[in-house]
Amino acid sequence: KNGREFPISLDSSAVRDENGRKFALVGIARDITERKRHEEELIQAREGADAANRAKSRFLANMSHEIRTPMNGVLGMLQLLLETDLTAEQQEYADVAKNSGWTLLALIDDILDLSKIEAHKITLENLEFNPRQTVEDVVGLLHVQADPKGLALRSHVAAEIPPLLRGDERRLRQVLTNLVGNAIKFTAQGEVAVYASLESQDGTKSTLKFAITDTGIGLPPGQETQLFSPFVQADVSTTRKYGGSGLGLAICKQLVELMGGTIGIESRQDQGSTFWFTVPLDPAAPAERPDQKKDERKPAPDAISRPIAAKARSSVRALATGESKGHILVAEDNATNRLVAVAQLRKLGYRATAVNNGAEALEAVQQTHYDLVLMDCQMPLMDGFEASRRIRAIQPNLTIIAVTADAMPDDQDRCLREGMNGYLAKPVAIHQLREVLAKWLPASVPTGNLVVQ
Repeated sequence: KNGREFPISLDSSAVRDENGRKFALVGIARDITERKRHEEELIQAREGADAANRAKSRFLANMSHEIRTPMNGVLGMLQLLLETDLTAEQQEYADVAKNSGWTLLALIDDILDLSKIEAHKITLENLEFNPRQTVEDVVGLLHVQADPKGLALRSHVAAEIPPLLRGDERRLRQVLTNLVGNAIKFTAQGEVAVYASLESQDGTKSTLKFAITDTGIGLPPGQETQLFSPFVQADVSTTRKYGGSGLGLAICKQLVELMGGTIGIESRQDQGSTFWFTVPLDPAAPAERPDQKKDERKPAPDAISRPIAAKARSSVRALATGESKGHILVAEDNATNRLVAVAQLRKLGYRATAVNNGAEALEAVQQTHYDLVLMDCQMPLMDGFEASRRIRAIQPNLTIIAVTADAMPDDQDRCLREGMNGYLAKPVAIHQLREVLAKWLPASVPTGNLVVQ
């Protein structure tokens, strides 16, 4: 009546006469202004929540970068310190500090993993691997945690599981390591066992089921459903005995579901628990034999091929005469990280020169010959990306390796798109640096336990 327009919901039907002909329409119109207002509020709330989630992911990624930068200095210096002449007491203290540093880094990686999953930035690999070998590797690795507690740690892989399948072995290994490590953590005596079985198989998929059983503390009734939520733990008291961030199981759940599987738990308080999960995997290519593929993917930890070994011997001879194995430029704005990088390179037998930013790096490569550049990405005056583009324009064949605290998949992709040859995430372990240099400067392969990829 007042001329205002408003939304309505209209229900109407025809009125017919005795001959079935329509002669009128009857209906009920409802004013749905309030309903539409509530719908609009819900839409705005959802958009706000999505924006907050994106902001949280960006915050976590930025914090990861900021924390990794000083962690590179801490862990880098500890690695160098441990290779000097220390007393037994000093060695023990430095080992504790190093292990604490890597524990902190693992927590950072967990937070970043959760952020990447929520931001849909995790891409699964689809490579061939041996599931039996994966289980054996995880169990072998975690014996170091089980043995000091006197726990029996064993595994059983069903014979019917195909020897070679396709999927993301790295993520499968991450889930197994987390669940088996958890079982060891919450078990004081008895055993932890890992079982792998073939749940189903058809022409396109083989679904494997993994079960990790323990004789540990178990869970109180009703806590199973919330255990896989982020930051949730069975024991939330301030005096809880076992500690932890409560992120591991949440990451496991999301990774398993990302791989197309399901995860669950069966537990009784004081009688132990069984965590189980399923993963569908693709069949392997029929032309390849499992034993050949295993040999290709898993070289012996201290194996060096004959041609590279020959280069290593010539490198040793060069070192014996006081020659370096190559001249490397380090572009890094953080003074501590410059010191770490130069010390690591000299420890590996290389000449090293450090500059403060990309502009100085560009000037340096125009004045001096370098065999390789280790380039930080975020620097003042000129960042690593711009510096790499300009260096590439004048020296297209110079190897540039990004060394950055940005650890998201998109960051690595950007480094390659910007013309860099490789990527190292901070903190950089000295063995990782050794392997990258061996790949890009093969004539200078250092001796020692080196996996050539």
